[in-house]
Amino acid sequence: MVIINNNLAQLIKDLRQSIGISQRELAEGVCSQSEISQIENGKIIPCIYTLMSISERLGVEPVYFIDRMNKDEYTLLINIKKEIRDCSHNKNYIKMSKLIKKYEGLACFRPLEEKQFIIWHKGIVEYYVNNDPILAQQYLNYALSLRHSFYKTSQDVNILNSSAIMYAEVGDHHQAIGAFKEAISLYELSDTIADFKLHIKLLYNISKSYTKNGEWTIAEKYCDLGIKKCKKEYTFYLYGELFYQKALISKLKGDYKEASKQFNKSLFIFTESKRENYIKATLNQLEEM
Repeated sequence: MVIINNNLAQLIKDLRQSIGISQRELAEGVCSQSEISQIENGKIIPCIYTLMSISERLGVEPVYFIDRMNKDEYTLLINIKKEIRDCSHNKNYIKMSKLIKKYEGLACFRPLEEKQFIIWHKGIVEYYVNNDPILAQQYLNYALSLRHSFYKTSQDVNILNSSAIMYAEVGDHHQAIGAFKEAISLYELSDTIADFKLHIKLLYNISKSYTKNGEWTIAEKYCDLGIKKCKKEYTFYLYGELFYQKALISKLKGDYKEASKQFNKSLFIFTESKRENYIKATLNQLEEM
């Protein structure tokens, strides 16, 4: 009982912290902050009503916690998801497909959050391996429809980002912009999504779609918002890319002086972070002007 209680306590605490809300915010309308503190410290076990209310506040089903009581199974789940994410990052979609087929039947992928994760990545496989953008979007739409909670998670926003990228890659920038705007709205209206890199990524991606759609002024506005966010968070994440995108917009406008200025800013950042491919691309742009 002590092991189960400690596992549950850690699971609630980890999920609360991952979505960026305080004990007070989690307790609102559920119980006292003191009770949340005692639950997270393993001193008390929440009653079923409290656990259901906590689950709803965190945007998951109660079974999310129940299925993770087994620490070994939970560790396996985390490792599998990391491997699938690594495949996405490295664009190894064939390996991703094999991993999904191998593990999707496991009990740990039955809860909503994990089922949604698998369906999302099935959509990615359909797009990049099977070259079926229509079926890919159907998978992503289905994944998004699974969550009925008022609270959306960073996973929902990431799925919208994937959908928008797919639309952009097939040249449907109108649909891409719509999906990016919905994702940005969800992020900015949420009190629980704390991943600032996700926000920067969305601002950068929508700027690229607006640029390709010929709406340069709006594209530049989103670049500026992304740059401002990078400065606020003291991060280099996509910082150079945002200046590079801003330079491309200035070049398209025919403002080569401003383009050169922005390319040089991006070059400095890429040099500092040793991004060789980006350094080469930026130097090529400067030589062309």
